[in-house]
Amino acid sequence: MQIRQARPGDEAPMARLRDAIDRARGEGRPNAPARLRRFYIDHGDRLSCVVAEEAGGLLGFQSLKRVREGNEYDVPGGWGVIGTYVAPGAWRRGIGRALFAANLAAAEGVSLAVIDATVGAKNALGIGFYTAIGFRPWRVVPGAVGLRFDL
Repeated sequence: MQIRQARPGDEAPMARLRDAIDRARGEGRPNAPARLRRFYIDHGDRLSCVVAEEAGGLLGFQSLKRVREGNEYDVPGGWGVIGTYVAPGAWRRGIGRALFAANLAAAEGVSLAVIDATVGAKNALGIGFYTAIGFRPWRVVPGAVGLRFDL
């Protein structure tokens, strides 16, 4: 498995991966490649967006951004926000941990103090993943749990 920074051209495989995750979880959101490119690859607050590949196929990706005051995530300005997406057939293979190791180095490189992961309350696998790598609950919002990692 190879971990590298996401780059233009990765948005279509990222969208297909998000679609597969949504299908596996019984959700039906469309994941347009152009939206994913704007939101993850080209976003102005991006600190890092890494992908995991194996044999030329995308196994997962993880985005890390630093948010500003009054952000859409309703977390304190200056915190990081993270999102992790791993292909359903690749769950529990250490891909999320490998992605987080790369993004943790990026967070430390810019002296980020806290990273938030707000996870759907029904997403037991996601909550378990973040808890296993050191995130701790800090808030409950409608339909989700806020987890934080203090650097």
